[in-house]
Amino acid sequence: MGRSRDDGLQPLVETMRRHVMSAKKLHTDDTPVPMLALGNGKTKTGRLWVYVRDDRPSAVVTPPAAWFTDTPDRRDIHPHQHLESFNGTLQADAHGSFQTIHETGPVTETAR
Repeated sequence: MGRSRDDGLQPLVETMRRHVMSAKKLHTDDTPVPMLALGNGKTKTGRLWVYVRDDRPSAVVTPPAAWFTDTPDRRDIHPHQHLESFNGTLQADAHGSFQTIHETGPVTETAR
């Protein structure tokens, strides 16, 4: 999507990403969002992904957090890149990219 993020915020975004991805359990989902197609002034459908850590129901005191990121489409490569450093349990929908993550990496599938 738009790669015009304020570089001043990038350290905060990276800190949030590392905090979320250091969890032992994540919840994730994506949703379609309209985005401006660069150069032609029209919109197309991109994806907004969210990864959430929240262990409060387990009495864990680590702060819950969510990391949001965007992609121009829903290709499998995106969640693979997002989760490349994650090692734990992932709760996600039945999108095929999550199945391949469970089969090829250190990610354990939980009920969908």
